[in-house]
Amino acid sequence: MGKRLIGSVGLKPGTDTGFDLDEKGQIHGYTDTQFALPVGDDDQVLTADSGEASGVKWATASGVSLSGDNTWTGTNIYQDDVTFQAFSAQTRSAKTISVAKITMTTNLATVDTEASASSDDLNEALGVPTSAIICLRAYNADRTVVVKDTVGSVQFIMEGDFSLDNHQDTITFVNFDGTNNYELSRSNNL
Repeated sequence: MGKRLIGSVGLKPGTDTGFDLDEKGQIHGYTDTQFALPVGDDDQVLTADSGEASGVKWATASGVSLSGDNTWTGTNIYQDDVTFQAFSAQTRSAKTISVAKITMTTNLATVDTEASASSDDLNEALGVPTSAIICLRAYNADRTVVVKDTVGSVQFIMEGDFSLDNHQDTITFVNFDGTNNYELSRSNNL
């Protein structure tokens, strides 16, 4: 298969106005002309830098670290230092909804509906320590768990409700304030 530019699906080679990348890890770039940005060194990340002619550069990552106990430490825009806490048990747990709530005991949980109902709302995840990250996914692909946006006293703060309706769907939250769980990401995998 011939090389293609991103966005050139369906074009025959040679009919687009760009050029082909020819080295491993290259990235297309553009300032006032197109260019190929070579791959950076190991452990470097692509960083925006207005001082560079291209507007980007490869740089060594800084400001965030992960320790052996899965505790993240780094700087964010809300405060100078933040440490994401972990539960003492670093295994996945199975949780069953009870009156629209679950109680977290680990960072990872599969969630099932109450009384094996075909669908059930999840309004709250209790027991999440301040600065802990939690990730939820469906326990049973035949039952749908609907994670509800801003309902209950310990709310999920998110962009609309989200249905966990197969084993690959996930939603991840962080508890910044000791009360609410703020959405970090979701993955709706059909």
